[in-house]
Amino acid sequence: MQRLISTLLLGALLALAPQYAQAAREKNFDRAVVHTIYSGQTLGKIAKRYNIPVAAILTANGLSQSHKIKPKQRLVIPSQKDQDGKKAAKLLRDGRFDKQLGKSKDNSARRSTSVQKRKRKAKTKAKIRWRKYARPARRPGYVVLKGTGRSWSGFAIVKGNRVPRRAHKAFRKVLASWRTGESIAIDPQLIRLIVKVSDRFGGRPLKIVSGFRKHSYARASRHKHGRAVDLSIPGVPNEALAAYLYTLPNLGVGAYPNSTFVHVDVRATGTQWTDYSRAGEAPQHRPKARSATATDSATP
Repeated sequence: MQRLISTLLLGALLALAPQYAQAAREKNFDRAVVHTIYSGQTLGKIAKRYNIPVAAILTANGLSQSHKIKPKQRLVIPSQKDQDGKKAAKLLRDGRFDKQLGKSKDNSARRSTSVQKRKRKAKTKAKIRWRKYARPARRPGYVVLKGTGRSWSGFAIVKGNRVPRRAHKAFRKVLASWRTGESIAIDPQLIRLIVKVSDRFGGRPLKIVSGFRKHSYARASRHKHGRAVDLSIPGVPNEALAAYLYTLPNLGVGAYPNSTFVHVDVRATGTQWTDYSRAGEAPQHRPKARSATATDSATP
């Protein structure tokens, strides 16, 4: 009788085994799961159980081929749609499995704090970078403009934060198109900004690379409306100038690592971008190895 009962139980277990195996396979069909290793299991058996390559499990968990697994160890098992394990690896890095893997919240908190520290450090470096070149202005409001074949020096801001008529005329002349000589009235906001930049860096001469121009790769270019300028300051690295401009509100600031200037314009909402194009080239808002389309927010 006892032998009969044992035989029946064994038959029932054998009948249910395929269902359990199928359930395990379906468990990770469209999402990654966490598996706890039990005695006698190998990576090959686990991979077969979840219908996923061994290499995918190794990639997902950042393990090498020679890694030895142990009972009670927990592994992230990629979904069956993630055959190389890279998506699961990203989820693991992002802390999506911390709770299931028994990692404390402190780990996630430390990771988040570390990211915040790096960001703060980058901002601090940028601040130090421009402050290194900052100087008090001997004559606040006095600017020296050096354009292409045109230059002017004088007080652009007078009592009451007013831009005098002679300064308006001078800015229009120096920021005129170097190609055609055409000019337009320069926005007073832009004039005040240029004076502010000059004062911040000790009244150094400002090299005007481009002011007004009719033609641009960007349809909504602010150069066409006297609200933008490309400039540099001899003796001040462009990255330091850009870092300072980043601290000011309501500006469009474009860094051009492969050119000789920094773009700045006045606008209602501030934005920043990096353009890797060289002189005369179409905008490249990412390195050439990647492709990207310029957005309106990055319109010079």
